[in-house]
Amino acid sequence: MITVRIEGLKELLSTLDAENVKTGLKRGLQKVGDSTKTQASSLIRDEFRIKKSDVDSKFKVTATAECAIITGSSKPISLTYFNARQMGSSHGKRVTTRRKGDSIVSSKRGKSGAFAGVAVTIRKSTTTLISGAFLAKVKAGKSDFNIGVFKRTGKPATSAYVDKRTRKTSRPYHKTKRAKTPDHREQIINKSMVSVSTLFAGKKVMPLLIEHVNTVGLKTIEHEIEFAMTQKGAGPPGA
Repeated sequence: MITVRIEGLKELLSTLDAENVKTGLKRGLQKVGDSTKTQASSLIRDEFRIKKSDVDSKFKVTATAECAIITGSSKPISLTYFNARQMGSSHGKRVTTRRKGDSIVSSKRGKSGAFAGVAVTIRKSTTTLISGAFLAKVKAGKSDFNIGVFKRTGKPATSAYVDKRTRKTSRPYHKTKRAKTPDHREQIINKSMVSVSTLFAGKKVMPLLIEHVNTVGLKTIEHEIEFAMTQKGAGPPGA
């Protein structure tokens, strides 16, 4: 989370037209928040291999007359957003599997290679190989799903189910829940995800954002306050 706050606000409001100052502050802080988000998106994409739309969807900006707050989503970002491709082979051909929207597609090309697993490029300069991993679309909740990079744990999966058959007797029907039984498949885990805080931890991201706020941001706020002070009867932001 990034917070842009104006110091000395009480003193400023006591010496000038409070309502117009608040109007200018809120407009200025909203613009600073939006421009900082844009700058953050650009800096993140300079270092990390992720699409603009995928970055922008993880942040939101809220502004008041006191501060602007840029909040990152608490939901981790799947490795599939970082050019994840599953490598395998079939009949002597190399098979590459990737995420495409809400689906997983595979293509055959060239000779099969020795590596079997998933390759991801989180930072542009480095490709990480996860041996034995694979891409999969799994159910998440009743109607949602998750496409991620998974790896088997080596432990058997378990499943629990309810016997819905009715009993043809005069006694009341009771659902029977059987104990968990071993499944023929192994358990899988979402091998790795990237947090939003990791994106901000880039070597160049945070220092340049601070510089942006202290230079361009302050000028923007000053301009909006000056403009608001020249408007008689200026209404609230967005009016």
